[in-house]
Amino acid sequence: MNTGIGDALNLAWKLADVLRGRARSSILETYEPERRAFARRLVATTDRLFTVATRDGTLARWVRTRAMPGVLPRVFGTDHGRAFLFATVSQTRVRYRASALAEGSDRARARR
Repeated sequence: MNTGIGDALNLAWKLADVLRGRARSSILETYEPERRAFARRLVATTDRLFTVATRDGTLARWVRTRAMPGVLPRVFGTDHGRAFLFATVSQTRVRYRASALAEGSDRARARR
């Protein structure tokens, strides 16, 4: 759900600016590379977590049944740990520093 909301938000402000004449239509070309980069990171992270959670073997079983139950409550029992978990799950830390729009200030270059 959060990913879909992020997709919609990213595209909505760009469409609104183009329709209102505040940005050139070329700004729409930044949508796909920005969201694709995020989607790739999300899929890679999910894949790694799934692999760890489902891996066979004594070490993997020990990590799942002993290490993680001991570590995770301590990490996420802190204010910093909870804040990190919330920001990660809610995707409020998504940044587009590699985007064509990141050069200069915010939307400035796309509006020229």
